[in-house]
Amino acid sequence: MQSLTSPSPGKVAQAVRQAILAEFRHDSCIASTRATLLVLHYFGHIAYPQAVKVQAFNAKAWAMRDELKGLPIEQWPPGAWSVGIAGRAGSSRPGRWDGHLVAVSGRWLLDPSLDQLARPAKGIWVEAGAFRMPEHWGAGWPEDEAGLVTQHDGSVILYEPLADTSWRQSPNWSAKLPAIKRVTGEAIRLLRAEA
Repeated sequence: MQSLTSPSPGKVAQAVRQAILAEFRHDSCIASTRATLLVLHYFGHIAYPQAVKVQAFNAKAWAMRDELKGLPIEQWPPGAWSVGIAGRAGSSRPGRWDGHLVAVSGRWLLDPSLDQLARPAKGIWVEAGAFRMPEHWGAGWPEDEAGLVTQHDGSVILYEPLADTSWRQSPNWSAKLPAIKRVTGEAIRLLRAEA
């Protein structure tokens, strides 16, 4: 029996993203999370899906967040920028879901489709990745708690849990979907080639 070296959570998220873009649209968080869970399971990790709201702020917007709260974005000062997925129940268009799905494994939050929020021209550089979350994380994510990721450039990603489980109705959630099988297989091949 061949021994498998377990890849880092960040490598898993990046390999899934590379494979997913050959099969799915850029805003493919449900399929991306399904494939991530399957890849993690292959390497012996326990993980679960978590619906979230997500916002990315450039450094200026984050520094001014208290002053900007409640202010329409058209009135924000030049250079302050934020983008996100609000997760408002009942606001989804047909065939779409207003939320974001990530994988959680231990204290790691894996977001293989975070790059859909990238706005380099606005100072928001984000990519598929994994983030180590606070010590008290574990079996579940407290409903009232946000996960905050500060990046080296001062930009910030804010994750907040959603109780919405309607994403489970998406055809992209099926592990039997041929495209999910192809993505999972390709991500595993990429990760094994790096080991």
